Amino acid sequence: MKQYAIELSTIDGISHALASKMETDDILEIVGDKLREVFSAETGYIALYDADTGLIRFPYYWNLGERIIDNDVIKLGEGLTSRVIESREPLLINADWERRAAELGAVYSDGLPAKSSLTVPIVSGEDCVGVLSLQSLARENAFTETDVRLLATVASNVGVALERTRQFDSARKQKQFFESLVVNSPAAIVSLQLDAQGTMAVSMCNPAFERLFGYTLAEVWEHGLDNLIAPDSLRGEAADYTQQAMGGSLRAFAKRKRKDGTLVDVEVLGFPVSVGGQRVGAMAIYHDLTDIRRAEEELRQAKEAAEARAEQLATLNRISQRAASVRDLPATLKDIAIELTQIFGARNIGITLLNPERTALVVVADHSPRPDYPSTTGIVLPLEGNASSLQVIESQRPLVIADPQTSPLTESVHSLMRRLDTRCLMIVPLLARGAVIGTIGVDTDEERRVFSPAEVALAETIASHIAGAIDNARLFDEMQKAKEDAESAPRAKSDFLATMSHEIRTPMNAVIGMTSLLLDTPLTAQQHDFADTIRSSAESLLTIINDILDFSKIEAGKLDLEQQAFEVRECIEATLDLIAVKAAEKKIELAYIIDLSVPVAIRGDAARLRQILMNLLGNAVKFTDWPKITPSIKNLPSPSSANSAVAPTSPPTASK
Repeated sequence: MKQYAIELSTIDGISHALASKMETDDILEIVGDKLREVFSAETGYIALYDADTGLIRFPYYWNLGERIIDNDVIKLGEGLTSRVIESREPLLINADWERRAAELGAVYSDGLPAKSSLTVPIVSGEDCVGVLSLQSLARENAFTETDVRLLATVASNVGVALERTRQFDSARKQKQFFESLVVNSPAAIVSLQLDAQGTMAVSMCNPAFERLFGYTLAEVWEHGLDNLIAPDSLRGEAADYTQQAMGGSLRAFAKRKRKDGTLVDVEVLGFPVSVGGQRVGAMAIYHDLTDIRRAEEELRQAKEAAEARAEQLATLNRISQRAASVRDLPATLKDIAIELTQIFGARNIGITLLNPERTALVVVADHSPRPDYPSTTGIVLPLEGNASSLQVIESQRPLVIADPQTSPLTESVHSLMRRLDTRCLMIVPLLARGAVIGTIGVDTDEERRVFSPAEVALAETIASHIAGAIDNARLFDEMQKAKEDAESAPRAKSDFLATMSHEIRTPMNAVIGMTSLLLDTPLTAQQHDFADTIRSSAESLLTIINDILDFSKIEAGKLDLEQQAFEVRECIEATLDLIAVKAAEKKIELAYIIDLSVPVAIRGDAARLRQILMNLLGNAVKFTDWPKITPSIKNLPSPSSANSAVAPTSPPTASK
């Protein structure tokens, strides 16, 4: 539990630190410093792979605990780093490192070779972009499976952070693109700024403005915007539009004047500019009506795409976190289904798993944002005749059906697709350890809605997280069942022996009883000796059986002490009779002393007392050469004696 807490703390610390970083170098510094702090590895590095150049560089490297600037670059295919990037699997070498590393293509030019090493891939999106590597120079077996799991989790977080950085860089490029768009836009754009006196003054007009109206920025600065492009009769209207733009959005149609005096019909778009929550100016866009709709649509689509991508990344991050820490699989899958309906704007999401016979898909989780949409959880979907699902399972590739109401792949459910008015259907396989274990179904009834390749790729990434969570949950259940089976086997054995104790003892008691009766009949000396040997051996065997059965009863928790009245003297004498033959063989005299304070009869388990005395006296006869053995029976009062089944006895003593 302590180790698990350390792992969670490490992962949580790295995740929180990476959440606020958008630069690759910052991410590598945080992760590298944390690796040096958490793992006791003398040497380690973070390597990044550039698929465009095929080169691997090492931006973070330390040796013997000291940070070293390493500008070395290797080609993909060289060394253990390349092996891990190509296999996308962790590589742990804990013994015979030089030979194993050489077999795998390791190269090192200076310093000491490692004794142990652990290298895991960094996967970002669909690509392996690098590795995290730790090496111990001092000892073998330095890394455990816990280290493998922890480092792999860190690498997963690094991959997510690098992917987020890539998206941030993309967003930054988009911002630069929009700024460039203003300058190079075919639409005429004017920026108005409040001066110290609260008067609106033009601060910028783009080249398209000059081309549309014929005025330069210098001319606008000198004469004022409305004085140049607004006809005399429309000056008041132009001033009102400026105030509307400062107060909120503006969209209007108007006539404006070019430098040559001609009028042009334009659409005027205006909006305020705020910095730190304070209005500092306004922007105005003028365009011919023939072109403005196209420019407006482009801007709208670009904005929506950026917002949708940001929401997709946030949802993917939430799904990854849920999949990485599964506690309740059905609840987790339900939460993921809810997230998927939001990220794809879907009407319904269904997550299915293959049955053990791989003949049908079972819906284990679903969600629809529409309260009237029926739940499908628990429904069994046979694969026979289900061409679309069969294709996904056999090819292990996603499938998008643009018109499931008429497609041959959904022929068996055409009536259902028409009844639900399904317009587009996407099916993505859940792959775990190279095999399909289920699918994710995404459908929509939106007209002309087709899932794009980017959405399919995103769905595949999400499916990999879900499949991993399901596989981990299954492995955990299998281990729990194996543990319970392993524990139940010896328990069943002990229960059986404890239950059968009476049946096992009964035949042996019969042998001893019949032999005792036989000894009371007229026998020759030889027959008497044979019968006595049988009884002695049977009694010894019964003692062994009693020990075995008692141990089994104790192990099964079923050992009970009897509460019956018996005479102490009779119990002692019966025990001495059993070992008398062996004592006589060693010419040892047997006697006993019972203290006057010992009651004549007591309540307890006579068989257990006889068994204890038999073990003690038998050992005394076996291990002593003294001529006499005299057990002494005393009554020893104690706080627990009143509740004891049998009063304690002193051990047998041997006397000369």
